[in-house]
Amino acid sequence: MIVLWLLIALTAGALLEVAARLVARRSGRYALTPHARSEHALDRAELPSLPSTVRIEVNAEGERGGALPEGEQLWRALVIGGSAAECYMLDQEDTWPRALERDLQTEPGPLGGRAIHVGSVARSLLTCASLARMLGGILPRYRSLDLLITYAGASDVVAWMEQGAPPACRAQEVPELDLFPVGPDEAFGWTPGTLALRRLAVRATRRLLRPVERRSGVGGTVGRNRRMRAAATTLIDELPEAEGMLRHLEEEFRRLVTQARAHGAHVLVVGQPWLERAFAPEEEQLLWSFGRGRPFEGPVDTYYTHRVAHELLRRANEVQFRVAREVGAETLDLMDAVPMDFEHFYDDLHLTPQGAAVVGARIAQAVRELEASSEDSSASTR
Repeated sequence: MIVLWLLIALTAGALLEVAARLVARRSGRYALTPHARSEHALDRAELPSLPSTVRIEVNAEGERGGALPEGEQLWRALVIGGSAAECYMLDQEDTWPRALERDLQTEPGPLGGRAIHVGSVARSLLTCASLARMLGGILPRYRSLDLLITYAGASDVVAWMEQGAPPACRAQEVPELDLFPVGPDEAFGWTPGTLALRRLAVRATRRLLRPVERRSGVGGTVGRNRRMRAAATTLIDELPEAEGMLRHLEEEFRRLVTQARAHGAHVLVVGQPWLERAFAPEEEQLLWSFGRGRPFEGPVDTYYTHRVAHELLRRANEVQFRVAREVGAETLDLMDAVPMDFEHFYDDLHLTPQGAAVVGARIAQAVRELEASSEDSSASTR
């Protein structure tokens, strides 16, 4: 009898697990884990210009941002890009996507009378090829999307430099499960940690109880990377042949923009700014990007000069602007909008809260101009 009951229990458990896997695999793809919440205590010695504590909250849609407002009169924007759009070292309220949303809610302009939502699926180190894959995976879940804001290209330049600037750009290989932490491609097993039942229980806990994951000393690697660049034995000041990289960037960025427009969204291509100025010796110690090799994975002793890096970043922005003009998307160049100082940048590419506020306000202005132009165009065709 005991054996019989054991067999019944095992069979029932197996059937429940099979059912759980069917439910899990019916899920759409999410770029960020829905309902995830974390709180990071930053390394104050390395990042004194940033807030001591950073909150990151992901809504039910798998976006960093607030809950989607209810009602039919919703204007919805989505931000996609790399680390400078992700704003990982900034508190939720200090990120430029949140500053953009807040600015539009305060002064909606042509969007008056509509609920306004700006979500972000930006992720560090993702090139345009990976971002295009990401967008293609998540767009089917969006019944409507009014605007896609791209803030991309720098990761393509950085990743290519890390590869040693080869003539033929190698495509970034991001596993499906890394690109979509929740989705139908999740792998399951029969050990306790790999069961679909456990995954669904974790999701329910996140949704209902909203637990907060806490980490300390976040950002300490930035200091290590700064010291690594300061100790570099080789600085490359010769501009490498970049046509292969730029051609690959153009192809993948065009795919990214085309997908959004096919879904019915307007596209605003924002040229990412970077900190470009003559640096004092003590300011040089705050910079760490553009190495030949990946500083987060091991020692790097060879770096490209900022002159070379800035020229490549400029070319990457030019490629994106050209694609935008060809497909009918809007563009915004921010190089003259953000003051070139360490009050607005905390390193080569990333913004402080003050810098993010400037970027959010400038993009909000561009959005109002875009919406006003769209209204005028609609009125003229009636």
